[in-house]
Parts: sequence; C-alpha cells; structure tokens
Amino acid sequence: MRGITFRAVVGLALVAVLSSGACAQKQPAPESALGTGEPAQQQPPDLVAQARELMDEEAISGKAVFKGVLDVRGEKKAEITMGDDRTKHETYFEPSILIGSPGQEITVRVTNWGFVPHTFTVMELGVDAWIQSADAPGEPGETKTFKVTFPEAPGLYLIHCRPHDTGGMTGALVAED
Repeated sequence: MRGITFRAVVGLALVAVLSSGACAQKQPAPESALGTGEPAQQQPPDLVAQARELMDEEAISGKAVFKGVLDVRGEKKAEITMGDDRTKHETYFEPSILIGSPGQEITVRVTNWGFVPHTFTVMELGVDAWIQSADAPGEPGETKTFKVTFPEAPGLYLIHCRPHDTGGMTGALVAED
C-alpha cells in the first residue's frame, strides 16, 4: 500500500510541474520566407492604412473624404485636384494619398475645381499653397505647380486644407520604399 501511495504522490507532482510550465517546451521555428530557408521577416507597418486613420482623426466629422491612392515612386510629377461638392457637403483632395520613395522629389500640379479657395498644406515639409476657386461652376479654378520632396525617413505626413481640414479635407504623403 505504501508503494502505491508514493508512486501516486510522485505522479501528481510530475503532472503539477509539467502543467505549471516549469519545463520549457521548444517553440516551433518561424516559417521561412517564401520557402527560401530564411526566417520570416516582420511585416512593415501598413502606412496607407495608418494615413487613412490619421485623416479620419483630423476630421471633426470623424470621417475624411477619401478619393484614392496614387503611387508616384519612380515618377517625376503628380496631378492632384481639390474641390468641394456642395450637394454632398464634402471637400476633398483627389487622390487623397500620394506614395513616394524617401528623398524623392516630385513636381505636384494642384487644380482647384471647387467653389471656394483651398490650401494644399503639409506643415512638416513647409508646403502651404493657397489655390483660388473657379469663377463659374464646372470650370477649373487656379492651378499651382510646386516641388515636394518626400522626407528621407519613411513615414506619413498629413496634407490638409487649412480652412476645411475639420470637415474632412485631409490627405497624406506616404514615404516608403
């Protein structure tokens, strides 16, 4: 009887030690990247998704007017329209997000198709251009052309219209490789 009790106590102690995690288990190795045998790399942050969130945070309404993404990596110029849709009570940049390479310089041509003046402002880069509205509905207003250099550090930089950013007129420059 004494031998059974001793074995039962040892068995219970062993179960307690194993279930408490005191014995280290070998974790499975991370899967290799595309079968190359190299360890899998951590995914970079999704800067476009972060830009959309930042745009929404800047809008008092809680929702920025999103009009697409333009990847300008390797390009020399970009065309952007801005405006206001009075039937929807919206102001916008189109496209809303520009993706460029860190350090890349592009020539940006911005045309105001709205009924009121707007700005194309990127405070971190010292860009602040007032662009006048059209004289008549359906006609383009003023167009301004200027150079923008994406910062050397990957990241995102808010574009906004100073008088209308709280209404959702925001966008972003995304610098990424």
